[in-house]
Amino acid sequence: MDEDLTLSDSEKPRYLLPEGCQDLNDVIRLQEEAGGGGSALKAHASGPASESAPPVCITISGLVTVGALAHLLQLKSYRLICTLIKFKTFACVTSVISFDTAAKVCAYYGVAVHKAEDF
Repeated sequence: MDEDLTLSDSEKPRYLLPEGCQDLNDVIRLQEEAGGGGSALKAHASGPASESAPPVCITISGLVTVGALAHLLQLKSYRLICTLIKFKTFACVTSVISFDTAAKVCAYYGVAVHKAEDF
């Protein structure tokens, strides 16, 4: 009953640690060397960028669905929904939002938006 419950080095999970770190002390040391901002950890945690940079300018009609706007902004729909919630607008992927709301979201992401002119 008095078994040693500590893990050997080969049994310790390393999948949560940045490359080259043996334990959390190494992670803290890397953060301090990087200027205390935690950039060493963030660079590892972010992984490869799955989303490309958003466009500089988009054109939309008066009304647009959340899914369509997410596609135009090259974002995942859930990220756009989270941004809408920050603006106290609760919507799902198929919800239609006004041009003004879409413009606020685009401004949040640094994208200029133009309203398509009706013919």
